[in-house]
Amino acid sequence: MRFMVTILMAFAALSAKEPDYFPLQVGNQWVYRCTQNCLSADTFTLEVVGITNFLAPDGLPYYVLRGLARDYWVRMADSSRLVARDPLGGPEERLWYNFGAAEKEEYETSVHPCNVSARITSRKLDYRGPAATGTALRIEYPNTTCNLQGLIEEIFLPFIGLARRVDVFPGSRVYDLIFARVNGVSLVPPSELSFGLSLDRAVYSVGPPGSSSAITARITLKNTTADPLHLSFPRNPYDLEIKNQAGVTVYRWSNGQEFPRPTEATVLGGELNYIVVIPIQTDFSPALPAGFYTAEARLSTVSPDLYTARAAFQIREVK
Repeated sequence: MRFMVTILMAFAALSAKEPDYFPLQVGNQWVYRCTQNCLSADTFTLEVVGITNFLAPDGLPYYVLRGLARDYWVRMADSSRLVARDPLGGPEERLWYNFGAAEKEEYETSVHPCNVSARITSRKLDYRGPAATGTALRIEYPNTTCNLQGLIEEIFLPFIGLARRVDVFPGSRVYDLIFARVNGVSLVPPSELSFGLSLDRAVYSVGPPGSSSAITARITLKNTTADPLHLSFPRNPYDLEIKNQAGVTVYRWSNGQEFPRPTEATVLGGELNYIVVIPIQTDFSPALPAGFYTAEARLSTVSPDLYTARAAFQIREVK
């Protein structure tokens, strides 16, 4: 995934004159976890949830940013200044970030009620975090007007966004980016254990005789942690079943299958993938009627139900 971050940044560098340090597309999301001086497992999320019906003075739209004390309307002005409006306040815009400011030049900011000024201290900071690494821009906040509140510094990665935030309480508390979805690309930590089920469609159609349709499902166990994952399977390693809206099982892949002898597998630094193709219509008749269904996949380990995943889908009839 770090390779993907590098490719994303390289592509963006070729397609834009100035780095975009706060990408504004609806659906963008950033998740942060406290990594130093934490009171508990603190997290917070920023996300762009929509576009307002009101236009800025230059005719461009405002984006709705959620995750702070309230929703704010934000936009990028002059390709380098992020300005914001409080929809519960007046119509005036306030400067949050001036990414185009000269290094060490102090500018006014309203990004936090306890900070009135900020300055860029580096554009070439070597940032290494849980979800991404790269050459970053560092902003310092010289002082705070509040007691034990306010920001100390923030670090931004180009074309990704805010990567680290450090606030005053308690004793320089640090939040690092642990997940992001930016312009349709997801950035995840390089070390993770996950199990999932993917379907090739959300809605499948069955048509008149002579046509055919099928579900392609992918069952994935991923382990990119430093710990080897050893699994024992007394029968076929995986299974998949489909339940209708009433919760009744209408299909089970293992029915009628011949299973090999018990097997074992070790997953380390990669993933296991199993592909299942399920016909929902033959050339003569539908195998599953129109309706809403849930697919459930599992690994057939010695201890059952350790790895399960579900995905919902719909079948509709085309006349």
